[in-house]
Amino acid sequence: MKAKQYQEFEIVPQDEHTHLRVRGSTVQDLFRNTLAGMAAFLSPDAATSPTQGRKITQEIMVRAVDISSLLVEFISRVLAEQEARGAVFTQSAFRTFGDNFLDADITGIRVEEPAAEIRAVSYADVDIKKNPDTGMFETTLVFET
Repeated sequence: MKAKQYQEFEIVPQDEHTHLRVRGSTVQDLFRNTLAGMAAFLSPDAATSPTQGRKITQEIMVRAVDISSLLVEFISRVLAEQEARGAVFTQSAFRTFGDNFLDADITGIRVEEPAAEIRAVSYADVDIKKNPDTGMFETTLVFET
């Protein structure tokens, strides 16, 4: 399968894994773009589908030991909420956000079944860094698919 590139993220399928390379002008943008990238992988039409009667919002709170772990925990929690609620979440609004915690409202749409599946998110390649050349925060997540 060929890599799909968007402005904020790139989806790169590789055997049983899919790499999601993400960037954002702030760490919060990086988290938002990661959520958007995951949604684009799971259900490419979710962000552009009509939402009438299918819109769903869920409050989540996540804690972790550091910012990189927080991203993995955030995405893992969103995956659990998606499965429990039959939805694909595409957006997040952060009420509080720190290096090891966040409280957010995630918004998406109910779906019959996503086009793809993510079994787990790996901690292996997640290392949020600011790229000195672009000034953007960047990282890569590995989805076990």
